[in-house]
Amino acid sequence: MSLQLSPRLAMIFLLCACGGKWLESSYMLRAKRHTGDSPMLNIDIFISHSSQDAEIAEALINLLRAALNIPTERIRCTSVVGYQLPVGVNTNDRLRMEIHEAKAFIGLITSVSLQSTYVLFELGARWGAELHLAPVLAAGSDASILKPPLSNINALSCDVTAQIHQLIRDIGSALKTPVGNPASYQKQVDMLTQISKRRGDILNASKTPPPLESSDMTRVDQMMDSFESSEKLVEVSQILKMLEMTVSLGTLIYNSRDHKRCAEIYFHAAKRLLVFSNNGKMKEKMKELMKNNLSNPMMNDYLGIIYNELNHKVNAIHSINNENANKIAWDLRHAFDHIYRTLSQD
Repeated sequence: MSLQLSPRLAMIFLLCACGGKWLESSYMLRAKRHTGDSPMLNIDIFISHSSQDAEIAEALINLLRAALNIPTERIRCTSVVGYQLPVGVNTNDRLRMEIHEAKAFIGLITSVSLQSTYVLFELGARWGAELHLAPVLAAGSDASILKPPLSNINALSCDVTAQIHQLIRDIGSALKTPVGNPASYQKQVDMLTQISKRRGDILNASKTPPPLESSDMTRVDQMMDSFESSEKLVEVSQILKMLEMTVSLGTLIYNSRDHKRCAEIYFHAAKRLLVFSNNGKMKEKMKELMKNNLSNPMMNDYLGIIYNELNHKVNAIHSINNENANKIAWDLRHAFDHIYRTLSQD
């Protein structure tokens, strides 16, 4: 059989450079399943979620079981006791298989879960396989939190009772399972709504980010200062760590809907990286290193990679305002991801 990856899948894997490899291996495992090289699994529902949203996930499971009479062993939810992976299995391999084999897939979407590498991997793999995917919003999140391609899929909310009832009907339809009398599981519906809204209140209370100048860029600046004052050539692993720190910080602030501030953080980090990549002292050290490693085909001029990726983008930005902030944030994020992927392959 022929399995092809859509180019659009890259959009869902921007959080981590290894996302593409993770998805590729998912398809390889799926191919094995179809050729009989791997045993079939019996998972009806896979719930993708952040461990921080485990309480909501557990309430959702209780509802699904009450409404659809699904056995415990046919639901996978890795953060909820009784629904976790079997002891001794390879976590990544088993998750890859179950993501594809589950008859129904629920993505529990909150501002926290969209910061989870695993959640993004799971959502992307399921979406790319063109299998059943139900985005379920929770903890006060609305559809605006979803970005393409997920924003093109209708999402339901745990905070709205009528939509929870629709979710139950839709999952029952996907599983070809009869749905019980709504009155018999109304208690679980009410509990899910209550827990989801309470979690939303907690997240909203902690959403206000600290002042930019007092905390956000301090760690990034400290790391860049150490790069520029170093007597030795900075190691690639340190560059990767700086990018991870910047993207993690920007993601947190972007998800709090402060796009302008996220763009300012990325722009500041990009400018400093650009200056560093054009540092004469470092360029001389890089030339010497390249000269001494001519036999190593994996040795790349990472200063050149950074400079070529950021020079045009940074110099094209003259100001950041509420109108252009979202585009600038994503343009620079894409640049950081490209640099990260390239350097990670060395």
